[in-house]
Amino acid sequence: MLENFSVHQIISKIKKREIKIVEVLNFYLDRIKKFNPKLNAIISHIDETKITEEAKLKDENFNSDNDKDDIYGLPIAVKELFDIKNEVTCYGYKELLKNIPKQDSLLVDNYRKNTILIGKTNLSEFAVGCHTTNRVYGATSNVYDHSKSAGGSSGGAAAAVAANLIPFADGTDMMGSCRNPAAFANIYGLRPTPGAIAEDRFEIKNLKDFPLISTTGCFARTPNDMEFLFNYIKGKNVKDKLSFDLEDINIKKLSDLKIGWCIDLNEQYKYEDGIVDLCENILKKLQSNNLNIEDLKTEINSEELWYSWTILRAKFLYENFLLYNLKNLNELPSQAYWEYEKGKS
Repeated sequence: MLENFSVHQIISKIKKREIKIVEVLNFYLDRIKKFNPKLNAIISHIDETKITEEAKLKDENFNSDNDKDDIYGLPIAVKELFDIKNEVTCYGYKELLKNIPKQDSLLVDNYRKNTILIGKTNLSEFAVGCHTTNRVYGATSNVYDHSKSAGGSSGGAAAAVAANLIPFADGTDMMGSCRNPAAFANIYGLRPTPGAIAEDRFEIKNLKDFPLISTTGCFARTPNDMEFLFNYIKGKNVKDKLSFDLEDINIKKLSDLKIGWCIDLNEQYKYEDGIVDLCENILKKLQSNNLNIEDLKTEINSEELWYSWTILRAKFLYENFLLYNLKNLNELPSQAYWEYEKGKS
């Protein structure tokens, strides 16, 4: 019914009351039943009767005279890292299957105001690693070839969006966990500036003044679709002192912006043929619209950059692993155990 409609078109139909919210929900639920068994992108489902009643209630409360939020009534599934009250959050790790949060995460709390939470998307264990597989929920398949990887760590979200199981999705990105699976799924992945989307942050004594190296991000099939989700979840929250409002940045026109273009880090990085040309053609178009593009020359050495990044990443992950109070650290997946041991040192 809605296969060929963009998110913008679906939103428009809801606002004009040309389609009911419960009909939109049923469209996505039908696709989940049809395609998710082989994809394994959405791994935790909230009771269908409950969310259908919620959709009906949103239909009843809809008033076109009021300015309803753009994503009002649309279904959403959150990455398994985010807490949903009374639903398991285990990060794909068996030892944490009894972890049932008593309250929603900031992101989920925000979603509840207007969207319909239908479940969670799959991830790599503890969101560590470039492929979406874990020993609780199994692997997520690539949307184009079920024998191939969906990327990671937010591969469940990317595959779900690419298969049109949900209109858009959140993810998290430390070192590519939104961008990598987006590329595998031929959709768009965004890693915004850390703090642009408010998060639950925990005071960790050993990470005082530590740089923000991970952030919540977004997935969508088009940039226009992504804009709806990002505009909804971005912004300052008093519970996250590091969050901020983009509107507070004093940029009045495009010419106030500048893009630093580093190309290939002085030929230290290699790309598939055509990638650099594609980027530079887009930059020329932006420049013709009065956006400043500056070619950057840097003395940064890629090996030193990699070394410093992996040190920061390992330290960050090590301190977070301690928060879980895990009993059997030797049962961590190999990539997570490697980070733990490196961070410990």
